[in-house]
Amino acid sequence: MSSFVVGQRINHPEYGECTVTFVGEKRLGVVFDDGTDTMFMLQDFEACDTVDTEAASPASRPVDWPDSTFVPESGEDRHSMGSHWVPFFDGPAELAMRLRNEILPESRPACGFGEFYPAPRQEPDSWVKGEHRFWPLPRRGLLMTLRNGPGAVELVSLIPNVGEGIQVTLRLIEVSVWASGVESQIHAAWLPAGNGSSGEAQGDDSEAGTPGPTAGFPICFFDTRFLVNRAWYETGEQYEFILAGIAYHARAATLMTLPYSPDPDQVAWERLLAEKRGEPPPEIPDTIHFQGMAMFLALPEGDDDDYSFRGPARRVTPFDDMLGQKGWRIRVTVMRFDDEDADLDIFVTERAWEGKEPPREGQDIEGVLWLQGELWAAGDMARKAEAGR
Repeated sequence: MSSFVVGQRINHPEYGECTVTFVGEKRLGVVFDDGTDTMFMLQDFEACDTVDTEAASPASRPVDWPDSTFVPESGEDRHSMGSHWVPFFDGPAELAMRLRNEILPESRPACGFGEFYPAPRQEPDSWVKGEHRFWPLPRRGLLMTLRNGPGAVELVSLIPNVGEGIQVTLRLIEVSVWASGVESQIHAAWLPAGNGSSGEAQGDDSEAGTPGPTAGFPICFFDTRFLVNRAWYETGEQYEFILAGIAYHARAATLMTLPYSPDPDQVAWERLLAEKRGEPPPEIPDTIHFQGMAMFLALPEGDDDDYSFRGPARRVTPFDDMLGQKGWRIRVTVMRFDDEDADLDIFVTERAWEGKEPPREGQDIEGVLWLQGELWAAGDMARKAEAGR
């Protein structure tokens, strides 16, 4: 039996304070202070022991930067960076043979937002220093992360990288710093475009909207410019990031129609929301049509930045050479906020594409990808920094 009651103020472990509006058998409906209605599994609150608002208040957690934002990973390195080469090679060994004589000498520093806009604070002296370098080009090439050691520079990782993608608005939740000290994954909430700006990367001339708080969709991605931008990051702030997926494999989606038995909690909650808005109760379908469905799900057996995806292809742009591979940059609708589509650019090599016919616009695409991103604009953080100078 749930201990939650309608009207109770509680803390979501990632998104903060909210008010209970619906208590079901397995799910909990809440409204955040900005008016956003969201449903979560009960265990999202119970497992994190966040019912006691005082005990879970910000005062009981680290509030001083950087401890409020950066979480060092404990234990051994659990990330398999070599798996990211599957769409390109059988393994990175052939690149390793060229590393000393060709790749390292011809590589160049990977610049980013933090190179051009000084952060509002200094990095702690204790932070591990290093550098990101790209080869042969910042777009569709490889990225090296180097760490400064005692008397030597160490190559920490070598990964495929795309320096382009789609611009999305995120609220930062935390930065998970890997054991190396020079690599990280960012946990954030992907926000609807109405809470900020979303659009083309690299030369998009649309103006950013005014950010506003909302729960968003939780995601995790590898930060390709961590060393350049880390002094800008702060939990709770909103940023513009360039996100892109590199597909491990992808194919034309299977179109199916299946019987549908809705979750009773979901039905009751949607009826409650309709009544709140003064609308008639929603019609409940008895079948699910997969055509046009958008889906973006964390991969249980993968790393935190690995996802399965499904959605309609909005744009298909061929590319001729990405580390020796031909393929396509496919803009796919991977999720929806109410009536608003959220798109992601997914790079699919011919090696990763499963099918004789190439992908085409309007086709439903599905597969598995690795999500990476880099800071594009700091929004309110930049304005605060300017005001403090």
